[in-house]
Amino acid sequence: LGASSGNFQEYLANELFDGTATGGWNYALEPMVDHIDAWRKDDIKKAKALWPSLKKLHGYVHQDKTHHHLRYKICTWLRGLIPNPYMRPPMPTPEREETLVLRDMLKANGLNVISDKEIDAGLNNPPKDLRKPRLKAIA
Repeated sequence: LGASSGNFQEYLANELFDGTATGGWNYALEPMVDHIDAWRKDDIKKAKALWPSLKKLHGYVHQDKTHHHLRYKICTWLRGLIPNPYMRPPMPTPEREETLVLRDMLKANGLNVISDKEIDAGLNNPPKDLRKPRLKAIA
């Protein structure tokens, strides 16, 4: 069932869309479902109107293969669905610039996001359990 959310329009247009297991469902569920519903109702004009902004969002999420799982998490956090955007080491920590780009892209897709104050607080305060080293030195 794996299918990159960045290829949904092509899959739908070629009648090859049969289900997915993609991280895009975590952060952009509503516009993705709207896009699929428009295709299924033969409202191609609506589907094509929704697609450019969605494609741009998914493209940015997948642009950096070292960050795409982190970017799934940042987007899901920005939507207010999880408490923080951090992954366990050695995964990278969220960068302010990428977080703000993702915030703006989510908004461009008509999605609500947490406040700028919550973004600043989240980026400046990683969870305490992630601040400690995971391995202890062997004496």
